[in-house]
Amino acid sequence: LIDETMEIPVIMEMIKIINNSGNHLLSIIDSVFNLALLQAKVSRTYLEEFNLSDFIDSLKPYLQTKISNEKKEHIKIVNDSFNSEIPIIIKSDKTKLMQVMVNLFDNAIKYTEKGTIEYGCTLDENSVIFYVKDTGIGIPKDKQSIVFERFRQIEDSITREHGGVGLGLSICLEIAELLNGKIWFESEVESGSIFYFKLNDVIK
Repeated sequence: LIDETMEIPVIMEMIKIINNSGNHLLSIIDSVFNLALLQAKVSRTYLEEFNLSDFIDSLKPYLQTKISNEKKEHIKIVNDSFNSEIPIIIKSDKTKLMQVMVNLFDNAIKYTEKGTIEYGCTLDENSVIFYVKDTGIGIPKDKQSIVFERFRQIEDSITREHGGVGLGLSICLEIAELLNGKIWFESEVESGSIFYFKLNDVIK
């Protein structure tokens, strides 16, 4: 595809396209592999104790970097930092929890063109409810039942331009079940969505 008659800017653009396509393919393969492991019930959990407030604060660098990479720096990040006089220690699989939050962030960024993305958590007795809220396109009522299904997307005419194959939320659902948790959402078209992820009985 590339020959010596091509100008350098054209060659660089082609290399960029090839690189992006390769990264996208690797991302799809990784998502399919992760989902297969989760559904086969062979994905292991590694429980550890960690500070809840520190975990929430650690999410911001990823969100900032992702927004910058997507050239959406105009979107405001709202970190509802968890504050408590007594440090809250939870016991769960930190890596899989991070995977859920990253997938929720990716969805929020993908479908939000302006406004804010807010995240944080609340306590419910010995359980923790994490949330990611956006001001994006929202989900039509008649499409909400398919959100967590594999390879399903809300509206082809809108979502295909953003990429993805519809596995992120399916993975979140599988992780929720693996960690004895629950995931759900509220959404209105043109008003945005808020996704909740609850971990039961994890506060030590």
